[in-house]
Amino acid sequence: MRKAVKQWIHNEARRNRAAAVALAEAKYLAMPLQKKNTNKLDAVLRQYVPAEKQADKAFIKRLKKELFTCDYAYGCSYYEYFVFDFAHRTEQERRQYVTEAEFLPICNRVAAKGHTERLFRDKYQAYRKFQSYYKRACIKVTGEADRTKFEKFAAAHPRFIVKALDKSRGRDNYVYDLADASETVEEIFSRMMGIGACIVEELIEQAEEMKRFHPSSVNTIRYVTLLRGDAVEPMFALIRMGCGEAHIDNVSAGGLFAVVDVETGVITTPGIRRVGSRLTEYPSHPDSGVPIQGAVVPRWQEVRALAQKLAKIVPEQRYVGWDFALTEDGWVVVEGNHKPSLTSIQIALGHGVRPWLALFEG
Repeated sequence: MRKAVKQWIHNEARRNRAAAVALAEAKYLAMPLQKKNTNKLDAVLRQYVPAEKQADKAFIKRLKKELFTCDYAYGCSYYEYFVFDFAHRTEQERRQYVTEAEFLPICNRVAAKGHTERLFRDKYQAYRKFQSYYKRACIKVTGEADRTKFEKFAAAHPRFIVKALDKSRGRDNYVYDLADASETVEEIFSRMMGIGACIVEELIEQAEEMKRFHPSSVNTIRYVTLLRGDAVEPMFALIRMGCGEAHIDNVSAGGLFAVVDVETGVITTPGIRRVGSRLTEYPSHPDSGVPIQGAVVPRWQEVRALAQKLAKIVPEQRYVGWDFALTEDGWVVVEGNHKPSLTSIQIALGHGVRPWLALFEG
């Protein structure tokens, strides 16, 4: 009953801005009683509001009420308010954005369940399923019993990456080159035991055409497909690059991303990266100086063909974000993501993609 009432309130707020404003005012007044939510909000404000503005109490009060209003009116999280730049969007523009809260149930409708869902969540199961497309060695390490297996792997593949088995966004990912490592194999194994179950992969040696953007990270393509009957719909593509000394290209690790035209492979937007409290655009890579916007991803038609093939291997999982890396021998799979969000593509495009939701119907 309470859930139904709550849903009715949110539906009314999305139809009626006055209702959203009134609810936001009530939520602001109730903040002293909701410490957990207040802490979450304050963390986002520290991240996205310049320090000089954080000291302006009147500004922060207005901003909090605006954040609450957008939550009720659009289902917009505090984080999305800032990365979608809602402060400078019209009412019509705001309603074109698809928020995580709205998109997750849609993802769930086109996502596989049970064993197939676990296949995408568990990096080692995914590796075994798509091994011929990974084209590199990989082992699973779960405990002390795997020590000898890991030592033999490290001896055969001295450059490798360790990934937590079921985490995303580059969390608990570590790259090692035993020729330069400050840690011994034994010390690396001990660190892995602190992570928990993980996989160890032979490090991808990327082709020079992609390496030139940022040599110390494997720069990848996120290519998102939607299976509609027997047809594979290419939803969107992004190129992702590391920055600074990072060995991974994840945005959460300080990397940047840009939109790739799915037909031609042309990078159509500047690279985008969060610097301090701001999202900053880079027509060229900030470290290497290599132009981003207008560049063409090499061997693009091979990416398209590979994504078309992969999308039909597990048809129960209709919506997948495929991560690809380019080696001298062609494109390889990095991993498949079973519920890729629309957040990054909307940030990079600078507008919402609500019309795309029609593709998920039926």
